[in-house]
Amino acid sequence: MSSGPRNENEVLQEFQARRERIQVTWTKIMELGAEATEHQLVMDALQKLDKDRKCFRLVGDVLVERTVGETVPAVLKNRDNLKSTIESFQKQLDIQKKELAEFQEKYKIRVS
Repeated sequence: MSSGPRNENEVLQEFQARRERIQVTWTKIMELGAEATEHQLVMDALQKLDKDRKCFRLVGDVLVERTVGETVPAVLKNRDNLKSTIESFQKQLDIQKKELAEFQEKYKIRVS
């Protein structure tokens, strides 16, 4: 990028682009949060079942037959990975919001 926006139109375009990046990040956090909640619901249901009971798990586009005992660790790992990814996106979002506020203050942009 160049040293920064120079005229009013470039400033507004940069401001809008930053706002859109924040919206994209927020949307991704919400999607991953819904997926993590879904994983938790599956965990709650599976933990009540016998470990040798047959269950089915969708891996990509393939439905795989496993036991509950084999499936629980994989679902737990996926859920934990989702949570850490959400935390990472949340940190990114916080940085993006701070940068937007600084940009807004620097160019004295008011949003009505």
